[in-house]
Amino acid sequence: MTHLPTTGVVLQDLSHTFDSPTGPVHALRGLSLDVAPGEMVVVKGVSGSGKSTLIGILAGLISVQHGSAMCCGTDLSVADRADRAYYRRHTASVIFQEYNLISSLTAEENVAVPLALTGTRFTAARTRARRALEDIGLDGLADRFPGEMSGGQRQRVAIARAMISRKPLVLADEPTGALDRHTAALVVAMLRDLSHRGCTVIAATHDPAVGDQADRVVEIVDGCLH
Repeated sequence: MTHLPTTGVVLQDLSHTFDSPTGPVHALRGLSLDVAPGEMVVVKGVSGSGKSTLIGILAGLISVQHGSAMCCGTDLSVADRADRAYYRRHTASVIFQEYNLISSLTAEENVAVPLALTGTRFTAARTRARRALEDIGLDGLADRFPGEMSGGQRQRVAIARAMISRKPLVLADEPTGALDRHTAALVVAMLRDLSHRGCTVIAATHDPAVGDQADRVVEIVDGCLH
């Protein structure tokens, strides 16, 4: 795996094809994109346009088939599964529409997980997690389990988890898709705050409210940027 001294994202001629019962599906077609360190970029597009595939590749969840993906100093084009797992632990935070919280852990424990995975003692990680929840107005919910929270609260816990890890790259896949307008505005403000702290933020969404707060909006249509 190659590491370079950069914290931005550079994608060149990225293509990805999935097999399906009806034939090949071309999710990405020669996509190229440069994102500067600390920039917040929104990738907009309708369902099926390739947004989630792009986020999956940037997160190291989907391997690169064709082209190159240099993300915050890591060349994902040559990264194997172990390399990509290391990359997710140390470089990329992913905020999913489905939250991906651990149902058996409290909000505080969920937020503490990234710190514990990188060597922070769990007691210290939980202390920092509680502070992170206080920062986003969820200090009263620290001991609740995901099943005891609303969708908006769970999404804010997911963002607190991304914030606490202080990774250079934050990826969000439809972060406001299931939220009411007020909660969505809070989530967008948190993403904007992450970029102001120096994180590179890439959000895939069809929500124009997210794009209104971005530094730049690009559109993906049938796997190509326009």
